[in-house]
Amino acid sequence: MPSATIPSKLLTRESLPSLPSVALEVMRIAEDQSATLEDIAEAVSCDPGLTAKLLKLSNSSLFSMGSEVHTIQQASMILGMKSVMMLALSFSLVEAMNGDKEFDYIDFWKRSLTVSVAGRMLAIRSGNSDLADEAFLCGMLSHIGGSILARGMPEDYHELIIQSPGNWPSSEAEEKHYGFCQSDVLLALLESWSLPCRTVSAVGYMQRPAHLPKGLETETRELTAIMALAALSGRVLCDTNRATPYHTLLKWAGARYGLGHLDLDALLNELGSGVNEMAGLIQIELPPGRSSSALVQAAREQLLARSISSAVDLSEAKRSQDALRAEKEKLKLQASTDVLTNLPNRAALNQRLDEEIRRRLGRRMPEELGLLMLDVDNFKLFNDTWGHAAGDAVLTGLGDVLSEVLRPGDFAARYGGEEFTVIMPLANEKSMTATAERIRFAVEEARIPWDGQILRITISIGGAKMATVRSDLDGQRLLETADAKLYEAKEAGRNCFRA
Repeated sequence: MPSATIPSKLLTRESLPSLPSVALEVMRIAEDQSATLEDIAEAVSCDPGLTAKLLKLSNSSLFSMGSEVHTIQQASMILGMKSVMMLALSFSLVEAMNGDKEFDYIDFWKRSLTVSVAGRMLAIRSGNSDLADEAFLCGMLSHIGGSILARGMPEDYHELIIQSPGNWPSSEAEEKHYGFCQSDVLLALLESWSLPCRTVSAVGYMQRPAHLPKGLETETRELTAIMALAALSGRVLCDTNRATPYHTLLKWAGARYGLGHLDLDALLNELGSGVNEMAGLIQIELPPGRSSSALVQAAREQLLARSISSAVDLSEAKRSQDALRAEKEKLKLQASTDVLTNLPNRAALNQRLDEEIRRRLGRRMPEELGLLMLDVDNFKLFNDTWGHAAGDAVLTGLGDVLSEVLRPGDFAARYGGEEFTVIMPLANEKSMTATAERIRFAVEEARIPWDGQILRITISIGGAKMATVRSDLDGQRLLETADAKLYEAKEAGRNCFRA
């Protein structure tokens, strides 16, 4: 965080809001390994207003657990210690953020609540329910940096707001104007509050996820991704320019979690009622406005209008670029294809394996990731007997067999020399064995013509599979394990499969 670029007056104790004592006590208890739900319930009970809000929230449609909750002890038991801590901190922000006349706190809370509710819903729908309450807190924190800039640099920030009519100033506009953005200020604030590192990172980088530092744990990356989508959802429903965030939201949500436009439209349509309910809980009166469904429809219409305009403007450019693109694709294919066998080469294999590893990193998948290593038996002796031209014919024939017998979705490549590799994205013990034996049998039965003669070969196969991917290095480990199993197949007499 480039704190050196932030004016010191923004980082003073007087400029940064302080958390109430109850919130600080909740955080202290949460860090205590021996703390109990009773301890956290007792701390929250010291603030009657906070207790009432938590009870209302526990019985709200957003958090309801199916039975009415009457005491903070019941709420703590149902929601859990982590959830109570996150929600207590969220409501404490209302007390910490005192309104300034020069700053539009109605818009501030509308945006914060929208991102909060969106974050919680996205966490649940993306299969990350354990991050839902933390996402809610991140949303409540999401726009505080702007309020600090408005208080610490009122005239300057007001000028930036005027330059973004109907929209919350973007990080790019702030960095161009100041040399830093509200997310940098927010990081400084959250560090002064000693909030959990995962929460700090997600809030600090949700507006600029591409800048998230590398090497962070999977949960931090996942929470940041969820909050980046939540921030875009907030802009769709709150900004005047809705087309750009709506388009980005569709692209990112589809790429990251496979959510289509119908899924996202349904989620955005539900946000309105959740935001209004939350506003009532914290006693923030939002002005009446268009429904969420009308705002989503407006975003789609803006996007369609922009697409039509762009299509007209780009039609000429597209025609002139088609030939260049086709040539580029041809060169790209050549660079990733083995000339002899016409299969993908080692570079393409590495890229595909990296993609499969990244796609599974930190997630549960319905099937395991499988990998087969194939090697032509006695290939050196074959070359010495028949010559290298015959050896090339054998490798070409093996490539043809692999192309014919593999299932759709499996990926075969030439690893190098007489070794080939097959990536199986959807594998289990039965399917991997069946595929390996199908390949082995097809190669054994193959008749490879060469120079008026028929050549025959056998292969040995080693296999490995991985249920859970935890590291970027797991692809290399999978290769090494399959290679070791290939060696076992060689030792067992060749023309066999070992896994």
